[in-house]
Amino acid sequence: MYVYISGSLYIEDVTMHLMKHLYLHPSIRTCILYAMEELACDNTTYTSTTGKQYNFNVADAMNNLLVNALLSKGQLKSNQEYSFDFKHQFIEIEKYDAKPAYRSSWDMVPALP
Repeated sequence: MYVYISGSLYIEDVTMHLMKHLYLHPSIRTCILYAMEELACDNTTYTSTTGKQYNFNVADAMNNLLVNALLSKGQLKSNQEYSFDFKHQFIEIEKYDAKPAYRSSWDMVPALP
């Protein structure tokens, strides 16, 4: 489940890692894409003191789903407090629609670790 909930761009990852559990569902790719669209959130734009703008996505709906999944599986206890740390990792890619991001590079975009 974590493979696609974490924001993987490739549905094949789900098939590769979860096929033994999901092989009875031929339309699983469609279902996963639909669920990911339902979890989508608008980007938030942050403007630094120097006037540069940075876009990021907190993904509240996806984070809530992850926490609820961990609670339902017993990996988290509902009567305890937890602190979740979120970090951006910047990876170099070649994208035709890339916008300046980290250190004004045109092909550096944020990705989950």
